[in-house]
Amino acid sequence: MTRTPKPTDFDVPIPGVGDFTFAKRTIGLDMAINREICRISQNVPLDAVSQLYTDAFATLKVLTVEGPPGWAPDELEDMDSYDPATYENIIKVWEELRKKEETFRSKWAPKTGDSEGEGAAPGGDV
Repeated sequence: MTRTPKPTDFDVPIPGVGDFTFAKRTIGLDMAINREICRISQNVPLDAVSQLYTDAFATLKVLTVEGPPGWAPDELEDMDSYDPATYENIIKVWEELRKKEETFRSKWAPKTGDSEGEGAAPGGDV
C-alpha cells in the first residue's frame, strides 16, 4: 500500500539501512497503526517482546512513504524472519523514526517547573 507524498512527509536517513520518507503522524494514522496492531496480533495479548515488534512493525507499515528496497509497506511482511538482522533493523528504523518525531513534539513539552505556561500541554498534562 503506497500513498501519494504530502508536504508534511519527512526524511530520515538510517545508517546501514537506507533513506526513508515517513508520513507525519496524525490522529487518523494513529488509528490506522492501532488497526494494524489488531490485525497482526488478532487481538491476542502478546508478551512484551512480541508487543514491541508488533508496535514497531505496524508503525513502519503505516507511516513509511518511501524506503530502500524491501521496505515498502506492502513488502515488510516478506522480510526474512530467520535473519536476526531483520529484527535489529526494524527496531533501528523505528527508533530513528521516533527520535525524529520527538523533534516535532518538543514544542509541546512542558518546561521545567512550568505546569500551564508556554509549551505546556493544556491542563498541565503531558
